[in-house]
Amino acid sequence: MLYLDLETIMANKGIKEPSKLLVKAGITYPAAYRLLYVPLTTINLARLEQLCTILNCTPNDVLVWKPEGELPGKKHPLHSLRREKNSIITEQLQALPVSKLDAVRKFIEELGGE
Repeated sequence: MLYLDLETIMANKGIKEPSKLLVKAGITYPAAYRLLYVPLTTINLARLEQLCTILNCTPNDVLVWKPEGELPGKKHPLHSLRREKNSIITEQLQALPVSKLDAVRKFIEELGGE
């Protein structure tokens, strides 16, 4: 089943108060609460686009696939939407020794030049 995973993307972007960001962007507080804390089974495509605009991402960045029942073949495209829990990059960066952080910084600078 597909799930909306706003928690991980917002944590990776360093957003400390996700509901405030969504409300500031024009989403009502009740709707923001549902998006952040209630498991959704459906989402309006206009709302998905709005979230992607707010977070500067694509639907694939906020959608996560958790297989239920029989899995499709290993090469099925849905596998690209599987994500390990605890994939928050800030936590991984904090665990790195200082000597490795310089290499990460250089890599990020190279990515920014594309």
